[in-house]
Amino acid sequence: MSSSVVPSDAAAEDTADESAESRRERLESAALRINSNPTVRGAARVGLGANALVHGLIGALAIGVANGYGGQADQTGALDAISQTPGGFFILWSAAIALGALALWQLSDAAFVTAPARRTRVTRRLGDMFRSIGFLSVGAGTLFFALGGRSENEDLTHSISEKLLGTPWGITILLLAGLLVGTVGGTSIYRGVSRTFRQEIEGMSGLVIIVVDVLGVLGYVAKGFALLVVGLLAILAVIHTEPDQAGGLDGALKYLATLPSGAVLLDVVGAGFIAYALYLIGRAIYLPRAT
Repeated sequence: MSSSVVPSDAAAEDTADESAESRRERLESAALRINSNPTVRGAARVGLGANALVHGLIGALAIGVANGYGGQADQTGALDAISQTPGGFFILWSAAIALGALALWQLSDAAFVTAPARRTRVTRRLGDMFRSIGFLSVGAGTLFFALGGRSENEDLTHSISEKLLGTPWGITILLLAGLLVGTVGGTSIYRGVSRTFRQEIEGMSGLVIIVVDVLGVLGYVAKGFALLVVGLLAILAVIHTEPDQAGGLDGALKYLATLPSGAVLLDVVGAGFIAYALYLIGRAIYLPRAT
């Protein structure tokens, strides 16, 4: 007569724990291969340079708006400016590919987050994931322009906002979008003030540390402030049922120009975006390696 042995709950839990640990180890091993791959790291450095170019141009366009030269001070305006330059087609394609690699590298970096508290580790991993999505978003916009696409960003944003404000669920979406963008802006300001961005760079010494530190603080705070204004205007658009108030980054920066001493404020924000671009170049040079 045959008998069967039913595994205990403890044995089943041990098996599940071993399986989860095995999956975690495989994931970390794959992430390490991606993170340390010379080709991916090289492309990630180029991607940071491309992101720096976009942010630097946004800063220059913002200063242009502040001084009465007009222009579209956002990602669309920056990419359009690149497309108009000799070799712009090649630059856009190269940037799109590099930004995709940068998004992949940033995502792989989430596997190596260390901190004593589990909550801190989770927060940092989520930060890496959101930054990866951000790089992928810039890359997608760059690819759109590389394929010959063009977008009247402000008119499109107003049109979408008008349609959203026409329905209850659309109002909810626009309100949540405003809150999300505002939260991202607040997080960026905190990241700059607290200097937690130092985790993104390594191997610096002497005067370089001070310079990159200052650029990082100014850049993150300026970018965060601009995003806070974008989020606030989206929320005000819902409150006042006025779609023209939700104009994206370009609309937010042009709104600043209408305030008392707005031209000076916009000059400062534009300079902050340029500082952020220079910080990104520093980050590209001192890109950390997973250990």
